[in-house]
Amino acid sequence: MLTAQAEPIDDAPRGAADEWWQSWPLLAVATLACAMSTVGFITVGALLRTIQNDTGWTRVEITSAGLIICLATFLIAPWAGRLVDRYGVRKVAIGSCAAFGLCQASVGVSTNSVWSWVATWTLASVAMQRITPNIWAAAVVPRFRVSRGLALGVTMAGVGVANLIIPFVCAIVAERLGWREVYLLIGGFTLVVVLPLLYLVLPRSEAAAAVLNPKGVEEAGTSLAGALSGTMLWRLALAVLIVSGSVGFLNLSMQEILRDRGMTVLAAAAVASLYGPAQIVGRLGAGFLLDRMRGNVLAAALFLLPAGGCALLLGSTSPVLIVIPPILAGLAAGVEIDVIAYLTSRYFGLRHYGAIYGLLFGVFSVAFGLAPLLGSALRDAYGDYGFALVAPLVALPVASLLMATLGRYRY
Repeated sequence: MLTAQAEPIDDAPRGAADEWWQSWPLLAVATLACAMSTVGFITVGALLRTIQNDTGWTRVEITSAGLIICLATFLIAPWAGRLVDRYGVRKVAIGSCAAFGLCQASVGVSTNSVWSWVATWTLASVAMQRITPNIWAAAVVPRFRVSRGLALGVTMAGVGVANLIIPFVCAIVAERLGWREVYLLIGGFTLVVVLPLLYLVLPRSEAAAAVLNPKGVEEAGTSLAGALSGTMLWRLALAVLIVSGSVGFLNLSMQEILRDRGMTVLAAAAVASLYGPAQIVGRLGAGFLLDRMRGNVLAAALFLLPAGGCALLLGSTSPVLIVIPPILAGLAAGVEIDVIAYLTSRYFGLRHYGAIYGLLFGVFSVAFGLAPLLGSALRDAYGDYGFALVAPLVALPVASLLMATLGRYRY
């Protein structure tokens, strides 16, 4: 069977400026695609009341889309990563991008039956799994060595930019046209803009070993079976579970927590919106620092930030200090995906990078999706978010300790 030869990445100049000059088109497209892969999740919250008023569905029925996305990621992301390891990003992503555009648009033509909503979101969730952030990390990591951390930070910052822009797009389009047209617009943009860019920019020489460096020291790496049999992957996975669950709960519940403290709807929304800019700063800042210090030490420190936010929400009545929790949660959210993507390459190498990071990204997604539901259940059971805030306050130091135990890089 004929296979294309991977580009000799090792022959490229090693300076940071050379890396950026040679790979900026790929980085730009990966950032855009990374943002688009998370747009659907963002729209569910932004359009919730509009959809509810139009269809009569319950909040649980509407937000089931978010849970479907998270469960699909948990189940499919490791498999998608293995496809990238074997066939390269181009062969995996282009067809999936087209499928995602069509399936996302299909949400806009769903009927008033909630089962139509669930069915179209199931199709979209499955289709998006080969264009999620873990896929774009696998595209970026082999092409950056000196400034790998910052490159990952820029790529993942696309998610933060989407969090800032998409709610406004949803509000404008839904008001003038309707909520269904939002999904038609997203699907159309994916097919007309993102898909052609991927076709033009993704390297055509990628094949079975495209995400590897065929001549460099990073060709070596731990197999997926080897990673699963050791303790390091499980320590990382547990830390990711704790941090992503904590950040997911704070992100999606912040406005309700602030309203329980007596804030108006507008004031709570304004304070909670600080999460988005903080997330972008966290991604870029963490990427810059990852190229200059040990990533597990950085993570051990930054994973404690949401715990400080929980402590303030539990104990502070100061109107000045209350703006700090969403900033701390946003900074941590900006760090977690980037740091884990980077550490996967340094502790496990690139041999099975896609599969191993896909597994960790799946853990991240299911924790991020389930934690807000658990937080809401505790709120309903006890009348406030007190117990829900204590859980991350206690668990986050454990995640920090787990990161501190990882030791020196292996690759």
